[in-house]
Amino acid sequence: DYIKVGDRIEIIVDGIEDDDGKSIPKGSKGVLDYYDTYDKDVPYCTEMDNGSEVSLPASAIKKVKK
Repeated sequence: DYIKVGDRIEIIVDGIEDDDGKSIPKGSKGVLDYYDTYDKDVPYCTEMDNGSEVSLPASAIKKVKK
């Protein structure tokens, strides 16, 4: 299923950091906020449940059933 803004997502990669440099563990949940159309490598911008903001490629996330 195609990922779209507003979907709940889960991170499936280890060892990433949010946009402020804080660690975000694998399996963290969040909501897809918007697409960054200016950067083809990192098109998805997400707000995590802990309040962190992170930019992720599509390969690093999976959609979570509501």
